[in-house]
Amino acid sequence: MLQSCQMFNPNDYDESFYRSGFILNGNNNNVGSNQTVKFQQKNEIVKIWSHFASLTTSHGIPHIDHARGVKFLKYGVDVKFSVEQANPMTFPAVTVCNNNPIKKSSVAGIQRLNNSIISYNNDIESLICSNNISYLSKQPVNAPNSSKCIVSSGSSEDGKQEKIDFKMRKIVQEIYYEMRSTDIYSKGHIIDDLVVDCRFSGKYCFGDFTTMYNIRYGNCYTFNAAEEGKPLKTINYPGPNNGLSIIFNVEQDEYIGEVTQYAGLRVVVHDPKKMPFPDDEGILVPPNALTHIGVQLETVSRLNESYGKCNSNDNPIKTNYQLTYNKSYCQKGCEYTCLGKEVIDRCKCKAVKYAVFPANEDPIRTCQSQNKSDEECMAEVTQSSENGSSQCNNDCPKPCQENIYVISISTSMWPSENYKATLMKILEKHHDIFPRELNDSDYFIDSNYGRLVVYYSTLAYTQTSETPSYELKQFLSDIGGILGLYIGFSVLTFVEFIELIYDICLSMFTGGCSRKKYKIFHKKFDNSSFDYNYDNNGITNNNNNKIDNLNKVKNDTSNATNCNKIYKNIDEICDGFTVNIGTVDVD
Repeated sequence: MLQSCQMFNPNDYDESFYRSGFILNGNNNNVGSNQTVKFQQKNEIVKIWSHFASLTTSHGIPHIDHARGVKFLKYGVDVKFSVEQANPMTFPAVTVCNNNPIKKSSVAGIQRLNNSIISYNNDIESLICSNNISYLSKQPVNAPNSSKCIVSSGSSEDGKQEKIDFKMRKIVQEIYYEMRSTDIYSKGHIIDDLVVDCRFSGKYCFGDFTTMYNIRYGNCYTFNAAEEGKPLKTINYPGPNNGLSIIFNVEQDEYIGEVTQYAGLRVVVHDPKKMPFPDDEGILVPPNALTHIGVQLETVSRLNESYGKCNSNDNPIKTNYQLTYNKSYCQKGCEYTCLGKEVIDRCKCKAVKYAVFPANEDPIRTCQSQNKSDEECMAEVTQSSENGSSQCNNDCPKPCQENIYVISISTSMWPSENYKATLMKILEKHHDIFPRELNDSDYFIDSNYGRLVVYYSTLAYTQTSETPSYELKQFLSDIGGILGLYIGFSVLTFVEFIELIYDICLSMFTGGCSRKKYKIFHKKFDNSSFDYNYDNNGITNNNNNKIDNLNKVKNDTSNATNCNKIYKNIDEICDGFTVNIGTVDVD
């Protein structure tokens, strides 16, 4: 007889023990009487699932915990770059503004502007260096009895002149904003004076400009702006001969020196459907020069919602520029609209920088630069936007679809000495612009006239688009592939799942601790059946007439000192048995 054990606890043995071939078909009434085993319901369900996963015919179940949807849930994007060719290609919009917002001849009719100019000159005079040195010259710092002087470039060593200039510009903007819409156009530089000659692909284009107003530059004119019922200009060939060419006159004799310190145009190349912002996006084009602006198109397509944040034109929330000018959404317009509302809420006044121009008929007053509380309040709003703490930084994403125009600039002196005679004949047709009685026509041309050419340098454009790196359809396809490749469902698998559900429900309703199942192994050896019973005296053979067949078992285990060793070696003892598996309930 095999050596007996004092107590048998099924939880003390791993799966290899039960696979070794013992048949536990007897009842041990003392099992559990000395030790009460309580199973938590959650642990019991986990054990049931583990048992099911180890035996099921669905071979992918044991590896299901390795399948993760992390890649899908990250909503990553891939950025795709491609170069496309377009023919024809839509020409961009070109907005031109004179750097001087108000004509000098119009100052007499604007009393506040007159007073501001006088105040500006007084402030500048107070900065004049001692010893009768002109404030437009610079005195050496180490000169005897020297003081801080204004440098000829329009800046001072202590920054006082910059503050005076900045204050003057803000006052002019406030005055311009409060002007009546009927006076705005006539007091600025009109299109007939600014654009002397206009050609697009060799054809005249004087009638293709629309007027807009900018708080800093006054009257601005946009070529090829998107308008309802009006087709946009297109080109079929690149190069300067197939673009926009204009000859302009800046009218320097009408400049207000206290307001504008540099002569020329402010030019913006932009999407025809977008609102231009010359003070933020423009480039300077000087007179007495030929300026070439080569343009190359880049299109950007961004993903919204889970993959990113962008704004589409179908968004019900519109900016002031979309509502007033019927333009498409742009990030700058959204930021200005949001900051303008924030200034109104916090400062109880309108900031002209962020307000839609011309002014709307509303009771809200304009913030004044000479009002200290207004200035401090607006400075706080601006600072919150710059440091990223303003809500406007989050509420104004980039557009989902955007056309970006990358420009390259080249300049040359214009006109040449030998071309001036021909140019003067052309300008004589404009008697109001080019007076014949001028004594120094060369100086007049060099100081006022210039030429601007805008063209596509190539009809190839770069397309940048975002695509989901792992889409839902790919995720579902991968799941289907895994199910087909690894799981291999069959009728037997469905029956196993029914049994699994039954076991889980039984465990939940019975508390998971009333009954426990163990494996039964019925083994055959040399065509003879052997049953082993477990009781308090150990393991015994129920077939005494065939006990001789157990000599191998007895000989291999007679020297065992405890049941654990017997059970651990039983796999080797029963090598060669054929196994029939069943279950038995142990109370």
